[in-house]
Amino acid sequence: MALRKDAGRYECGTLNTIGCFGLRAGIELLLEVGVENVARQVQFLTDRLTAGALAKGYETLCERTPANGAGIVSIRKAGVDSRIVWKQLREKGITAAPRQGYVRLSPHFYLSPSDIDHVVDELP
Repeated sequence: MALRKDAGRYECGTLNTIGCFGLRAGIELLLEVGVENVARQVQFLTDRLTAGALAKGYETLCERTPANGAGIVSIRKAGVDSRIVWKQLREKGITAAPRQGYVRLSPHFYLSPSDIDHVVDELP
């Protein structure tokens, strides 16, 4: 195999057409709903999740404020292995991820408050 001598040797072989169409559809959905509406709903859902987890004795990786609140909530409970919590949630059909001793959850705008309440109810 002979490589090109110029920067063309780093060009992609095949354009990710399916990925490009998927990206376009995702962007169109966000623009249709409105970025500000999405941000407001994500903040609401993650605040609700955080409050529910705190009420069940969990702690968060950092304190949430309107300035730093994001679409990711990382929780853990003293004396409880987060990998076990993650596995129990997974068995209930709840998507999460074990991360550095925490359980990472990232609800998005298309979830309902009752979906969040279900997650909180399933936290051991």
